Amino acid sequence: MCSCGPLLGVLFATPEKTWAVFLDALRAGDRAAAVASCTPRMRYRFEPGLRSMSTDKMKEMAARFGDLHPGTQPGDVRREYGVTLRAGSERVDGEVIFMKTLGAWLIEGLM
Repeated sequence: MCSCGPLLGVLFATPEKTWAVFLDALRAGDRAAAVASCTPRMRYRFEPGLRSMSTDKMKEMAARFGDLHPGTQPGDVRREYGVTLRAGSERVDGEVIFMKTLGAWLIEGLM
């Protein structure tokens, strides 16, 4: 896991910042930073697959994600965002769920 310490609140101060850290980590092949962007529940589901994923596959995964689009009901501890996923020539609407945990916005789900 990332040894972010006091930077945790700065790196993950908003869902948009967390998303940027997550995508940058995937592009860099930085598994620890990618996992640090997630809630414990998401880490449990995401980390095993990430461990076995090659760095090239991580970069491909990052390239498939588009920009975040805020949901209609922003909340104080849970926020849902739309995201466009690129699969070849197709574009599919997805969703990213963020939870505020100890002052940091972390990824709770990717659908």
